[in-house]
Amino acid sequence: SKANYKKKRVFVATNLLESMIENKMPTKAEVHDIITSIFDGAEGLTLSAETAIGKHPLQCVNMVRRLINHTNESSTHHLIYNSFIKPKKMVIIDEYFSDHSKSSLLIKPHGGSLINRIKEGDSQDDKNVNSKIIIVNNRNIIDLEQIAIGTYSPIEGFMDESELNSVLDEYHLSSGHVWTMPVVLDIDINTAKDININERFKIANKKGIIIGEIDITDVYKPNKDDLCKRLFDVSDSKHSGVKLIKNLKSVFIGGKIKLYKENLKNMNPYNLSPKQIRRLFDEMNWQTVIGFHTRNVIHKAHEYIQSEALKLVRADGLLLHPAVGEKIKDDYSSDQIIKSYEYMMDKIYTNEKYCFATLPIYSRYSGIREALFTAICRQNYGCSHFIMGRDHTNMDELKHLNSGYNFENLFDELEIEILKFSNVVYSMSKKEYLFYNRKITSSDFKSISATMCRKLLKQKIIPPSWMMRPEISKLILKNIYSGDKVFI
Repeated sequence: SKANYKKKRVFVATNLLESMIENKMPTKAEVHDIITSIFDGAEGLTLSAETAIGKHPLQCVNMVRRLINHTNESSTHHLIYNSFIKPKKMVIIDEYFSDHSKSSLLIKPHGGSLINRIKEGDSQDDKNVNSKIIIVNNRNIIDLEQIAIGTYSPIEGFMDESELNSVLDEYHLSSGHVWTMPVVLDIDINTAKDININERFKIANKKGIIIGEIDITDVYKPNKDDLCKRLFDVSDSKHSGVKLIKNLKSVFIGGKIKLYKENLKNMNPYNLSPKQIRRLFDEMNWQTVIGFHTRNVIHKAHEYIQSEALKLVRADGLLLHPAVGEKIKDDYSSDQIIKSYEYMMDKIYTNEKYCFATLPIYSRYSGIREALFTAICRQNYGCSHFIMGRDHTNMDELKHLNSGYNFENLFDELEIEILKFSNVVYSMSKKEYLFYNRKITSSDFKSISATMCRKLLKQKIIPPSWMMRPEISKLILKNIYSGDKVFI
């Protein structure tokens, strides 16, 4: 107080986070002392032993930054301790300091806040058998759940025709936020006859179990050929994405949704929500986090890219986040993908730089559009960076897609930073992996791809050790011989 009165700056360096020399988290007493020092007017906080000889120097720095942010935000909201605080104000303070998501160091969700469209509890109205009901398929349910838990933030429901056109033609939502992927709810023509705008319909699965609701704002019939041309630049049904669109029912409905919470109880234990993953990152004091998307069992090119990405941005950690929604023919089953990463987490990725979870979305096979979509989803999970490989989500196959559009502008608009990696090859002479962005002409370089690994494994041949870790190959082959559903 005296120093502040004399306008002298005070720096505090009294073993602020001494317990973090050994531990990953500070004690409550240390947190209290730091926050009190800031409230009392300290100009700065100095770490010494914690970062000089401590086991967790970066986490210490992140923790101090997090506490400073937390305290500054408290001051902004005038939540400062004094002896004259009214009881109502005290409740506000208790709520604020018990919210562990406040002043997080993580990147903000796309659009600024994480969408939550989960309806707590279940009223009698939710179970009313006389309610108007729409029966939906598994893909609709996947999208419904991901909208509700915030994976698709800032989207709050299925797109109306105006929003769909904005996404297809402008690559933005009507709100102005970058968005590249249609999220639509399709129904048959007979169901559409009974639907009016501004009505609320219950959403049920094929077993008739009500899982959510939608407030109808639009009913429209799209031209599927036109939609495919605008989305994929092709309309040939041989293309997986085109086939998916043409198999949709003929009428689309738009509107905000609610998901009934009870539907989330039986989720795969690795299907953590964005809110859960963000809390996990906060608990680990991660700030710089890389997201990795795949729909394949891990191979050596993936391992190399993951390792190089961590070094490139000196990240706190990497989220291994394979897509485990609906698959198409010849894809790995989700169980096999999970088993391969369980092995990696248990035996190889043991340095606490890796976090494994699964993302229940399905592939749209739409090249750069889908690459951007999967990046936005990972921003909502708290990732500051995102790995984009050479053929991410069929980008190589669709390299002609919308060639006249400057996608670099979209990259610049996103807050999440895209890490682009070229093809990974293995040098037989040097016994090392390299990034190689030209056509392979030398017999010394061997390319690595998931397609090659799948082809060999389907023939019950163990891929070379430079292509896939032998333990992973043997694990997959063991499952094949056991009669497990390894491939779709």
